[in-house]
Amino acid sequence: MAFNLFNKRVNKIKSEKDLIDLAKKDSRYFAPIYKKYHEPIFRFVYQRMDSQADASDITSQVFLKALINLPKYQHKGYPFSSWLYKIALNEVNQFYRANNKNRTVNVDEAQLKEVIEEADQLYDQDKQNKLIKALSQLKEE
Repeated sequence: MAFNLFNKRVNKIKSEKDLIDLAKKDSRYFAPIYKKYHEPIFRFVYQRMDSQADASDITSQVFLKALINLPKYQHKGYPFSSWLYKIALNEVNQFYRANNKNRTVNVDEAQLKEVIEEADQLYDQDKQNKLIKALSQLKEE
């Protein structure tokens, strides 16, 4: 019963700013923010990582830091998501500094085709296919 009442209150909130203001006072209101931004933040982090497990850990850290620092957040005309992405980028950078690792970028096949096509058509279809085949034979590491 209390859960349904809470959901009804959340559904009545008109703006993200109002939701953030409520979440500053009551952490239960952070749940809809988390639901909205978890997947995009995870994808952002994962594109910069070697492993999905590390990306998951860092994404968890992002939302933990966001929740802890939410009372300090001030709306300055930028989307709330930009604050989350800034935290995410800082966490990724901290991960690489702490682990003395080289930075990586994950690229899937669709993105690779776009990059190749944008490079002034320097590669023909045969070269694209050979490159994609070679990349698919690489180990995850």
